[in-house]
Amino acid sequence: MTQSQSLPLFPLSNVLFPGALLPLHLFEPRYLAMLADMDELPLDDQRIGIVLTKVGSEVGDQPTIHTIGTTAAIAGRQSLPDGRVLVVLQGLRRFEVLASSWDKPYLMGQVRVLEEERTKPGAAVPLVARVRTAFTAYLDVLGAIMGSPIELDLDSMPDDPAELGYWVAARLRANPWESQTILEAATPVDRLGIILAILRRERALLAEQGASGVALEHPGRRFSAN
Repeated sequence: MTQSQSLPLFPLSNVLFPGALLPLHLFEPRYLAMLADMDELPLDDQRIGIVLTKVGSEVGDQPTIHTIGTTAAIAGRQSLPDGRVLVVLQGLRRFEVLASSWDKPYLMGQVRVLEEERTKPGAAVPLVARVRTAFTAYLDVLGAIMGSPIELDLDSMPDDPAELGYWVAARLRANPWESQTILEAATPVDRLGIILAILRRERALLAEQGASGVALEHPGRRFSAN
């Protein structure tokens, strides 16, 4: 079993997947304090744990959290004149929260990093192919409804089942609870199965919306306020 470690936790109203980027706008004193504390650590130890809130608000509250989250490193950072900070986090690995407390101004957790199960070569090839096909079809319908193609480099879509699951999940218009279910899936094959079901459902719903003439907002990434 992987040894547990201490990690500052950042409860949010959305899910970060390994490999994905998440822009954040930090203005609350507790999260600016978290950032200052991280600056005292060696670069390789500067990690944050992103967790989905279960009950409560991510701003000005002490929410309860889901216990499966994603470690993140700071990939970009900009300090503003008024003290606010814009950061871009990159998801790294999943973890499980074993215990947590608000002993500091921000939430701290004792966590265990979760090892990714490796699928036997060739075992998930049919499922990988179905997910890739379903995601491409989903983007086609979404782009048709919005009146312009969704610009994604589909050639960069991974073949590895674990990497593909996270790559597609980060680009789905799924609600936070479904995203959390994807993140919590025990194996890459389980994760791809959940994603495939969501893709097929969403494609059908989008097709219905398109037929009714309902306009959709472009699924761009915005900064999340803490």
